[in-house]
Amino acid sequence: MLSNGPSYGNNPIGEMESCYGEFRRLSLGSVYPTLQMLEEEGYLTTQQLNGKRVYTITDTGRELLADRSEQSPSDSAQEIRNLPPEISENTVTDLSASVMLIGCSRNTARMSQVGELLEQLKRDIHGMLAEKSIEDDV
Repeated sequence: MLSNGPSYGNNPIGEMESCYGEFRRLSLGSVYPTLQMLEEEGYLTTQQLNGKRVYTITDTGRELLADRSEQSPSDSAQEIRNLPPEISENTVTDLSASVMLIGCSRNTARMSQVGELLEQLKRDIHGMLAEKSIEDDV
């Protein structure tokens, strides 16, 4: 989000929350340490303006974004998740993208439906994990 221009730290937080809707709430305690880390790595710079920190992306940060945009989503998913072959990385990536699109649509009825589906899926997966644990004990 900072690739569009300098910003106070709370501006990207608001933009991300409005895009993700009910699906993602960001806390200052997670965002500001990330911004600090990106600054320490040389991807951002900061300056004080009217008593607030303004973040600006550096050329190195733009290079990082360009490198990441060249990766396919399935490459990133495999790197991050290191999924077993039984779980299609494309399925996980596609599901994530679909949920984000619904979140960005701002359609509260659909967002609510997707939230319910995800809660049920989570319960089903937890049930499978519990069954696996019981089988392991036997």
